[in-house]
Amino acid sequence: MNRLLPAIAILVLPLAAARVDAQELWGGALVGMYPQQIQRLHTDAVRPDDATRKDTLAIPHVTIQDQPYEVSFEFENNRLKRVILRYRGSERDFDTLHSSIYKDVLSALRGKYGHEVGSESGRDVNGKIEQYTWVGDGRKIVSSLRSLAAGQATLFITYEAAAAADDLDRP
Repeated sequence: MNRLLPAIAILVLPLAAARVDAQELWGGALVGMYPQQIQRLHTDAVRPDDATRKDTLAIPHVTIQDQPYEVSFEFENNRLKRVILRYRGSERDFDTLHSSIYKDVLSALRGKYGHEVGSESGRDVNGKIEQYTWVGDGRKIVSSLRSLAAGQATLFITYEAAAAADDLDRP
């Protein structure tokens, strides 16, 4: 019996450790889940019609803080890598989005994850950009508000597993 216990521990401990290491990204979705697992968790997740997004499942219509979003589950080698929430409302002006919606998004993220570890604001080739980053519990969250061509703007939040270097940068 004494010899049996170490053998059982060798078999069971890696399985337990693998489960502990699985990081929740968004809505109960864990890093490394298979598409079928995501579809069982989120029964409204479907493959998008867009052929360029073949490694993706999406929930086209989700309401978060009374605003419409699309949720994309992106896979690499058939395993969940990241979750992206994209604002799908009618408001597309950068300044209006910032004052009417993005401030509430930032407030909610700060309330849930604490103060961000990084931020960036300024301009890129398309126009204005404002971005904030949170790292913790093995997860990296980036919220972005960006100008696009023709005076349009987009808002999205990305959840993915944090790289080891991201965790080291954390205060």
